[in-house]
Amino acid sequence: MTAVLIDPLASNVRAHRFYERLGFRFLEQRQFNEDLCFVYQLKRQDWEKLKDKLD
Repeated sequence: MTAVLIDPLASNVRAHRFYERLGFRFLEQRQFNEDLCFVYQLKRQDWEKLKDKLD
């Protein structure tokens, strides 16, 4: 696995802040049926760097 993608609803501002604090980066907006979502990605290399700082 090289990355994780998530897609919280665009209106869920609290989720956006939470994922950004974990190191996820905004990629784009996508429409899934009726739902407008923000797509975030966390690359493995970014997680490894963050994890090292936390240890």
